[in-house]
Amino acid sequence: MRPGFTATVVVTLALGIGANAAMFSVIRAVLLRPLPYRDPDRLVVIWTRHPAKGAEQELVSPADYADWMAQNTVFDDMAFSPAYGAARLFNLQGPEGNERIRGAAVSASFFRLLGVAAALGRTFLDEEDRPGGGKSALLSHSLWMRRFGGERGALGRTLTLDSYGLVTFTVVGVMPPGFGFPDRPEIWIPTGATEMRVPPPGASDRCCRWFQVFARLKPGVGLEQARAEMRVIQGRLHRQYPAADVNPEVSVVRLLDQLAGPVRLALFTLEAAVASVLLIACANIAGLLMAQASARRKEFTIRAALGAGRLRLLRQSLVESLTLALAGGLLGLGLAAAGTRALLAVIPEQVPRLEETRTDGAVLLFALSLAIVTGLIFGLLPAIQAARGHPGESLGEGGRGGTAGVRRRRWRGALVVGEIALAVVLTICAGLLIRSFRLLGQVDPGFRAERVLAASIDMSSSVFDDPSRRPRFFDQLMARIRALHGVVAVGGQSQLPLDGMGGRGQTFTIQGRPSVSAGDLPTAGLGGVTPDGFRALGIALLAGRVFTAADGRDAPRVVMVNQTLARRYWSGPTPLGQRLVLGGGGRMDRVRATGEPNWREIVGIVADVRGLGLDREPRPEIFVPHWQWPWHSADLVARTTGDPRALASTVRAEARALEPNAVVTEVRTMEQIVSDSMAHPRFRSLLLGGFSVLGLLLAAVGIFGLMSTTVAERTREIGIRLALGAPPGRVRWLVVGHAMGLTMVGVSLGLASAASLTRLVSRLLFGVGATDWPTFAAAAVVLAVVAAAASYLPARRATQVDPVEALRYE
Repeated sequence: MRPGFTATVVVTLALGIGANAAMFSVIRAVLLRPLPYRDPDRLVVIWTRHPAKGAEQELVSPADYADWMAQNTVFDDMAFSPAYGAARLFNLQGPEGNERIRGAAVSASFFRLLGVAAALGRTFLDEEDRPGGGKSALLSHSLWMRRFGGERGALGRTLTLDSYGLVTFTVVGVMPPGFGFPDRPEIWIPTGATEMRVPPPGASDRCCRWFQVFARLKPGVGLEQARAEMRVIQGRLHRQYPAADVNPEVSVVRLLDQLAGPVRLALFTLEAAVASVLLIACANIAGLLMAQASARRKEFTIRAALGAGRLRLLRQSLVESLTLALAGGLLGLGLAAAGTRALLAVIPEQVPRLEETRTDGAVLLFALSLAIVTGLIFGLLPAIQAARGHPGESLGEGGRGGTAGVRRRRWRGALVVGEIALAVVLTICAGLLIRSFRLLGQVDPGFRAERVLAASIDMSSSVFDDPSRRPRFFDQLMARIRALHGVVAVGGQSQLPLDGMGGRGQTFTIQGRPSVSAGDLPTAGLGGVTPDGFRALGIALLAGRVFTAADGRDAPRVVMVNQTLARRYWSGPTPLGQRLVLGGGGRMDRVRATGEPNWREIVGIVADVRGLGLDREPRPEIFVPHWQWPWHSADLVARTTGDPRALASTVRAEARALEPNAVVTEVRTMEQIVSDSMAHPRFRSLLLGGFSVLGLLLAAVGIFGLMSTTVAERTREIGIRLALGAPPGRVRWLVVGHAMGLTMVGVSLGLASAASLTRLVSRLLFGVGATDWPTFAAAAVVLAVVAAAASYLPARRATQVDPVEALRYE
């Protein structure tokens, strides 16, 4: 084989196999590799759900958890983690000040359920779940190394941690390297140290939904059996406590599916895209090998005439193809390592288990297997063509064509049609995702993100042992920042929009409305806002007034609501002047002295903010004055006339000047927060767009190669046409028309395939239908232009054939 031909085939294959191997390494880590726990397929997560309210996965109340434990027959064990289950930020006190670390509270059964033992020391005991019994702590391997230098003497040492209050914990164990569940905490504390308790079964108080619940299926119990029993139990509890806010249904999900579910579709879509690129590459290489076999047909004919059987010729061709494929696979494996690093650089950090991505033996085996399969795919057809030629036909065919030549051209044309069809599907999918991403970026979030700095301030008890110091500190900090040059407005929010605010929200009761059961109460997001908070974020006031300094802790209770809440619950008259109370009948919001509902007057209506995500509709929101609702953390928001990032160091310095122990956990611009909220669609669009461009280039190469080979094989015919007076334009159209005919067939097949396949990715789209006709039309036009451009050079070369030389061809 010629060196140039060999290099082209090997490099093309290496790119395709390397991209597939890199994508496989990520998918294997996130979706395919079993969780590193005992019998991971038996681990499940249990949620409550209320489909009528759009709540598919809600946390569990302690009372529901207690009844599940008492009544189920399908689980070996159950465990829970309070405070939304995931790791939260704790302050770990030290000689050099507070260190902000991730921590989680878990029940003693948590580690037993996962089947994970401490690498050093022990895990929690059952009695440490009881109130007052939880003064033990488990360290992650990384925190143990950082804090204690990996010394075994760390066991028995004490740590002062601001978790659920300022508590001193004793280190009783160190977890194995790499263990970080749930959500990569560095320290675990027992639930006895929290404010949340598990009541006896049958408790009438069903408040509040705080627990994320994990369970282990009994041997032989299937997922559907567990779901059926839990549905019966939860339905019974819903009927048994009609006055309580008990969700009527449950959701039982395998733990691996729960962790990987949000990214499963996106990763498999990208894997399908990169596999399509490899198929296009295989079609290209098959076309090249068929052209090579055509050029070598006399060699094969002579071999056959000398006694070589068809099986031997087939074996020779396949060996050559597999040799090329293995060379491409080995080079592709080297590219896979670089490709994996590139993927990890663009994949959002929120994707679970990314840290487990490895280019290991399994990836090596995948790459080599892929090389063998692709070698067979692109080598089989040329091998068959080479082996089935008739000696007399081949020796007499020369350059004039014949049935064998026609068959070869048809096969190569079919390969190009397949390439084009795959390229069309790729281009359409990429176009839909890119258009969706652009539309998402054009969504009005409800606030003005430009030139706004947000600084998260820790307001916990390790910083402010006296809660009364919190409002004074925050007000003074806002005053100092407000006095700086270039600052337009400064405010505070208990939760920034697009920054992880979720959940079903807070129930509320409207004064004068008919009473309903707790489960049917309306819900809304709840947040605290300072007087200038809306102005700093650029959220428009639609009616009434904003909060003022007069709306302090001891002032009459007031609230503001957003436009969605006002429209949903006051379709006619304005809600200004109306009153509501948080909770059902004031159960959550009573005046301490009298026990009466703490009615709050609605004094203002603000514009909607897409706080849960740009792709989600605004939900009802209630806002309270910043010190009428206790804060444990707050976000200072400053609008500036220049670059807000220049203010970051000043905010930290001013906070420390007011309070030496102050912790500013994170400083970001609101534009960065908006950008981070779009990380997943950006990543999908970027990768699929890149694969689409690669597919288009390969399709163009395929068309160019086919037309070049066709011109070479039909040189004599073209020369005769020119000698008989055919105009060059007609000869050019002979080549271009052939290419465009194949293109139209491929585009038609691609459009038909895309109309079905794009429905599978409709969940990834925003503002665009799965069969969006402008995107389909654009893809068809792009492929037509690419095909015309790819066939131009061969067509131009066809018109430059010398008739005399052509008549002497072969």
